[in-house]
Amino acid sequence: VDWTKVLIAMSIAVGVITLYMMLRYRLSRGLASIVYPIIISLIVLGIFALVGALGAALPANIAVGVPMATFFFYSLFIIFANKEREMVVEDKSKDNSFEHRQEISKRAIAIAATPIFSATIITLFVAVVLMSFGPALSSYLYIALIFGAAIALVATLYTLVNFSNVLYKAFSNIKIDRPEKRKKGKTAPKQKSAEPEEAIFIGIND
Repeated sequence: VDWTKVLIAMSIAVGVITLYMMLRYRLSRGLASIVYPIIISLIVLGIFALVGALGAALPANIAVGVPMATFFFYSLFIIFANKEREMVVEDKSKDNSFEHRQEISKRAIAIAATPIFSATIITLFVAVVLMSFGPALSSYLYIALIFGAAIALVATLYTLVNFSNVLYKAFSNIKIDRPEKRKKGKTAPKQKSAEPEEAIFIGIND
């Protein structure tokens, strides 16, 4: 296996996904979606590096389990981010303060916890079955996925909201001067995030 090509393919995939996250859920969530996979990957690799240092023989294909765990995190992230986005759109308070956005995020992760748990349980069950009854050579791959899925679950439920909101607060302090456009008549003000406004792409974040 040419691991250089695998690394390049992973980097391209992560870059495309991160770009989509930024367009769909704004900068703060997009950056969180790239930081967390890196952390999860390093933790999983660290666990197996420690096991290898203790004398266990590990197959080379175990590295394939790392991107599997990374992409599993993206599925959990999207569950949370979609729910948060729905709640922001439905919110009628027109309050863009950090405290209000943080409250929405906490309610969103509480509501999204059930589908997040369900997705994790299904993934772990499938991984355990494949590890138990599949080829021995691929068993370590599924072990890596199990570790990664467990770490992704804990990270999503207990740290993602706080980290994302720290980024949200940082981007909220960015001031962008835009020329005012004169419009005929009065229109109702549109609720906007305190983050810099992103471009609208039909079918992606409209």
